[in-house]
Amino acid sequence: PDIALRVGYYPLRVLGIEVEGNIIPNKTDAGQSALMGAFRGGVVLQLPFWSITPFVSVAGGVIGVSSDRNAVGKDQDVMMHAGGGLKAYLNRYIALRLDVRDVITHKRGDEEVFNSHNLEALLGLSITLGRKKNE
Repeated sequence: PDIALRVGYYPLRVLGIEVEGNIIPNKTDAGQSALMGAFRGGVVLQLPFWSITPFVSVAGGVIGVSSDRNAVGKDQDVMMHAGGGLKAYLNRYIALRLDVRDVITHKRGDEEVFNSHNLEALLGLSITLGRKKNE
């Protein structure tokens, strides 16, 4: 399972900034524990004029793993992602959100070039806080 939390601030209806973090408890093939995770922040552009809201996002951050040295060890890499998705509003305050992203980072042993592409698909629940009644 991937456990994540995202917080967004939308000063304009079409533009927002978001930060997110996640952790993924995992095990190696040998059964040793490894904790994977990421922290990233980015920009979201959206068309919030319907109950189905399309958006695109671009972000950067850090992705890493932490475990005993004899399992995987510890490593952190700079990463970025680009993608898009849809928000389907169930009511004024709750929406289902689907993101599809290309997560780009370094290949193993290659520290200067972003050349590893990984597809990431996320399904989540969004809760809007602080929305005024007349909006």
